[in-house]
Amino acid sequence: MSYAGDNDVPMPRTTKSAIPHIPHIRSLQKACNLHARILMGVLSQKPVPTGLPAEPMASFETRFSASDGGGAHMPAAAIPSSDAVYGQVTALLTSAKAKDSQTARDVARIAQHHLYLMFTTVANAGLHSFAPDVSGNPEST
Repeated sequence: MSYAGDNDVPMPRTTKSAIPHIPHIRSLQKACNLHARILMGVLSQKPVPTGLPAEPMASFETRFSASDGGGAHMPAAAIPSSDAVYGQVTALLTSAKAKDSQTARDVARIAQHHLYLMFTTVANAGLHSFAPDVSGNPEST
């Protein structure tokens, strides 16, 4: 048995047989990994960027202001234009065609309208780029 920190509560050891079998889990994992790499612009198998650049985070946080209802709202001007999103997708596909990696080849096979939908979703959240804080804790901003 292993123990969970200072409270001395025994934690059962997880065995492979205790994990439920999920069909095609590797395919799902690979697809999620590819989509995250696409949105971050990582077209190789190198590790994903860690840490969050200060400028995008500060820019994102200033887009929200208090509304009359006590919540927050984002002004329409904060959402990147469709031309900017189209530019991101075009740059990604151009870069993917120029690189020689499995990730780049996988990106080049994805339909342009699907990539446009992915980047538009990020833009509609008021983000100019997708830069998750993968090194922080789950509650990080």
